Amino acid sequence: KTKFLEVMSKLCFRARILAGTSTTPAVRERASLGGTICLDDDESLGQKGGERMSLLLTSNRRGSETIMREGQKGNTWANRTVDAFCPFVISAINRPYETLAQRSIIIRIVRSGDAEKTARDVLEPSHWPDGIHQQDIHDSMWKIAIRNLPRIRGYEDKAVKLARSSGRPLDPWRSI
Repeated sequence: KTKFLEVMSKLCFRARILAGTSTTPAVRERASLGGTICLDDDESLGQKGGERMSLLLTSNRRGSETIMREGQKGNTWANRTVDAFCPFVISAINRPYETLAQRSIIIRIVRSGDAEKTARDVLEPSHWPDGIHQQDIHDSMWKIAIRNLPRIRGYEDKAVKLARSSGRPLDPWRSI
């Protein structure tokens, strides 16, 4: 799980890996910056409720905001509204709470039986196949995204018409 998360953090936009034990205010603050948040071993997501779950459930909609309370001088507090929209990549052993699962793309990862393969450091360039470099993949993905950005809305409309799903099950597959 963690190795997959490490690779995703190198390929996603402004990604940061945070421990699953990170406080919800810290995660919310990081979300307001707009980059991808990678939560490692966040087993609390199998439970209903809580601030973290609320943040994750609202983070998949553009324009969604959340309010943070911040301490000020003189022991006073002030509200600050921050953008809550951001992509999350989460590793966990257990399936997330059903409402979050409906809004997620879940990738089941199976442990490899190949000891040599599992011992490799996925971020070590010498362990990658010849001619493939992490930065090249990252740069190519961004070139494709930028080149096709003006056409994405049209593709999304076509995909929605062709999809077998509708409503909430379709939402995670919509373009960001």
